Amino acid sequence: MKKILLVIICLAFLTSCLNSNSDSNLKIIAPNIKELPLQGTWEVASLLEDDIDETNENLVGENLYFTNDYVILSEYFLQNPRYSIRRVESASYLVYHHQAYPKGYKFKEPIIEILTLYEGEQYFCEFVKESDDELLLIFLNKTYVLKQVSDDVDESVISSDKYDWLPIDGDEDSSNIPTGLLLGLRTPQADSSSYRTLWISFEDDKLSPILEADKIFFPRRSGFYQLVVDRKNDEDFLYVKNILLQENKEEEDDFIMNNKINNTVSIHRHVNYIGNDYVSIEEKIKQASIESNRLKMLAVDSLPSLKPIKISDLAGPGAASAMEQQREKLLKQFGIEQKTYNEENFGLARKMGYWIFTGRLEYEYNDEYLANDYNISVIIPSHVVYCNELNIPWTRVKDHVPVAHDVFTSPNNNLALVVTDDELIVYKSYRESLIDPPLEKIPLKENERVIMAEWAVGDYVESWEMNFNAFISN
Repeated sequence: MKKILLVIICLAFLTSCLNSNSDSNLKIIAPNIKELPLQGTWEVASLLEDDIDETNENLVGENLYFTNDYVILSEYFLQNPRYSIRRVESASYLVYHHQAYPKGYKFKEPIIEILTLYEGEQYFCEFVKESDDELLLIFLNKTYVLKQVSDDVDESVISSDKYDWLPIDGDEDSSNIPTGLLLGLRTPQADSSSYRTLWISFEDDKLSPILEADKIFFPRRSGFYQLVVDRKNDEDFLYVKNILLQENKEEEDDFIMNNKINNTVSIHRHVNYIGNDYVSIEEKIKQASIESNRLKMLAVDSLPSLKPIKISDLAGPGAASAMEQQREKLLKQFGIEQKTYNEENFGLARKMGYWIFTGRLEYEYNDEYLANDYNISVIIPSHVVYCNELNIPWTRVKDHVPVAHDVFTSPNNNLALVVTDDELIVYKSYRESLIDPPLEKIPLKENERVIMAEWAVGDYVESWEMNFNAFISN
């Protein structure tokens, strides 16, 4: 049975779309516009990827129909469709949508036009305009190549009896797989930071009681570890310890004493990201009236040593080139000349549901040392961030929770965590949508931010929860 979805979008909703992506020059198509951004009959020519999994449903070979009054896209019939249009840098767009494209894919042009189609008050799908008669359709995490067949639509397609009414939320959830999330949080304080870890688990269509530790507890291939930020002699040191092994505290104390720079320097270090193998930190060094503020990527295995990693060593020479290009662009914007740059001054940050590389530019202006951050348009390798996918489009998250500034989605697509300034909102999710009502709302401390999100699925959930409970008890 085919599905018909009724689309009604009010002007207030269209206005809210303006804030869905601050990096884009977003243009909303007015309801009474005479020229449609999409019209006519289009054929789904192929999937963009070569390795097609025949077991997965796909749209190849189907025709899609676009008119002023309706859109027919496979099983879906949308009445009164509405669009938004924005132009974005193609390299930046791929950073946030890379999972829908083949590895190494590049667009034909540096600036691309994105058309977003809405149903009801929710995002439905996106199109990328490759040419006047060729589009890319991003739908349910697949990307299709569309070719225009005709400027018109045969009206007989609408009179077919193959369409029937079915509510939007009529699909039955088939993804009730046990899911767990270790969430690391950092709260800035006057002279340092405090950290905590939450354990959130979902099974049998319900959320279990949330567990909490006032430390960072994180998984690695060799077991579970605690990350420690220890402040001694006016300097923050980082080290890790396996929670199942007896650690030699004397060795860590010896390292701290032997590596203190001098007593006139104050060094604050806080964690922006912690994963299986890498830590991203921010380091503030104060000496007399001079203060430097830089980013560093560190290997977990190297701690407590704080030797930074170059971006070329972590992500290849292409990443170093992209970092230099963005840095030069920022220097030109500020009218500053700087011949050399620090390939180690970068880290990880959150933006629109993804971890991204961000660089830091330090410079002197009017006898002041200043710093500005910039995004590096490079896809983070999986060995750096194991799970860096967003299974619900960011525009759809913002439509559902306008005050959201981040979101995390489970690998098995059944749980989502929306982050606002004041709270974490846990939702059940299905078919790229947040399902109301929320399962839980967790208050956040002032200026608290997420620094870790590690997912467990299936049989791993019970094991992780058991180890976390043991960690809390000790």
